[in-house]
Amino acid sequence: GARAMSLYQDAIRLGLIEAPWAKGLRHLKDYVAQHNNARVPVRYVSPDGFRLGGLVSRCRQDYRKGKLSPERVQDLQQFPGWAWSAR
Repeated sequence: GARAMSLYQDAIRLGLIEAPWAKGLRHLKDYVAQHNNARVPVRYVSPDGFRLGGLVSRCRQDYRKGKLSPERVQDLQQFPGWAWSAR
């Protein structure tokens, strides 16, 4: 309920856990550092099991549907080679 959500938000704010979006961006940053671009294959899974390809694919779909916030659009466009299409 609301109390659990509040505790979760407090834990993120205190740095006890990582927010899902921040975790995704960190994985994308690591991918770019290794591959020199942000063209993540849809089926790509990070060494620790994070499904980065799925996240990138979902972001592109949300963008096309107009459901991706301007902040997240900006977050993604900072990466070299970022494209809103997988092609």
